[in-house]
Amino acid sequence: MKISEIVEKTGLSASTMRYYEKLGIIRNVLKDKNGIRMYTEDNLNWIRFIGELRNTKISLKEMIRYADLYYKGDSTIDGRIDLFEKHREYLIRTIADLNSALEFVNRKLELYNDKKKNL
Repeated sequence: MKISEIVEKTGLSASTMRYYEKLGIIRNVLKDKNGIRMYTEDNLNWIRFIGELRNTKISLKEMIRYADLYYKGDSTIDGRIDLFEKHREYLIRTIADLNSALEFVNRKLELYNDKKKNL
């Protein structure tokens, strides 16, 4: 598959995919005789996974770390578990912060809607 097909199937931009390749997050991409990237089904599955990982708001540094661990194989399972446990804690804190922010906004809206009714 060409990069345009991968873009269509994953929603990641071509420039993001090339950047991820440069950083080592995406590896093992073949090139044809003209130097055009040709992606396999395995590449597509990995890129979809990377897109999901990115949706969790994981840092680029941690994405690179995860990719390094992943490409080293199953001997790195403990490292991957550690990475995801730490990221889960980050997400739990982030959700709590966002819930607190939402409560604040809801209180302000309630206050202003009450004031508006009394005008």
